[in-house]
Amino acid sequence: MEHVIESLAPTSELDYVMLPEDKQEVYSAIQRTHIHGSPDGPWFFIIAQSEDSTHRLIGITDTSMLRPQVFAYQRGEVGIAFCGSEKQVIDAVLESLASEDKGILAPGRSILECKGWLIHRRRGLPVRRHPERRRQ
Repeated sequence: MEHVIESLAPTSELDYVMLPEDKQEVYSAIQRTHIHGSPDGPWFFIIAQSEDSTHRLIGITDTSMLRPQVFAYQRGEVGIAFCGSEKQVIDAVLESLASEDKGILAPGRSILECKGWLIHRRRGLPVRRHPERRRQ
């Protein structure tokens, strides 16, 4: 999950220099790989849907328009994931979907990843996921 998030929202220079050397190597490799595949700008996002054997492109953008810092995912009867720049937007989408589909959990039961912080919203307690990023 950490590597997927890094590919979607690369670590800024300030955070990058605080990472251990082994993580810097991995993150650099991810960034070098993704910059060549970008349709417009260095980082891009593709939003897709798949059901059975049908695949559909829903949207594509790059970070000059959106810099996601919030990620939500759920696994259960229905698997769903989001990325965005505002938690409120993800909550609103989850609330709307949950009202139509009982397989999707309401926003208060999702898990958010806020670039280095893992928040389990059922308990409401943030858990530091990357303690090595903390400033000295």
